[in-house]
Amino acid sequence: MPFVPLLLALLGLVPFVICGLGALGLDPVLAGRMVNALNFYAALILCFLGAVHWGLALEGIPRAAARAHRTRYVLGVVPMLIAWVALLLPLMGGPPWSPLLLLLPAYIGVLLTERYATRRGLLPRGYMRVRWVATAGAVTVMAIVLVVRGLGHTIVL
Repeated sequence: MPFVPLLLALLGLVPFVICGLGALGLDPVLAGRMVNALNFYAALILCFLGAVHWGLALEGIPRAAARAHRTRYVLGVVPMLIAWVALLLPLMGGPPWSPLLLLLPAYIGVLLTERYATRRGLLPRGYMRVRWVATAGAVTVMAIVLVVRGLGHTIVL
């Protein structure tokens, strides 16, 4: 992977960490806002991950078959739909942290799908190394916030 995309992927974890730490604080108003910020950022990044597949399908990597392109178009849209539904959960009466119940497994699902695609030669070399690190960081933060906020506790940092 080129240096710039690697650096940007790692810097993309900063909002996860900041929002995650804020979501665990004692001030319930600020913690609630930070949970919302985490939900929205995680949803936006999930949409971005789907867009990677849309873009690669449009580019037409030579080794990819027509069926792979059709699958990629679907994979480009499904994360966005999951993100949208996740963000609707609090609007439908769910707790503020409820989007994480969908976003967290969606991140893992996208990662596993990309692992499969990498093994078939459908993703650029080095991409998965970046994705493993970025997904591990994002999923860890979301899981901690989901467990702590879901249990109704706060942590003093």
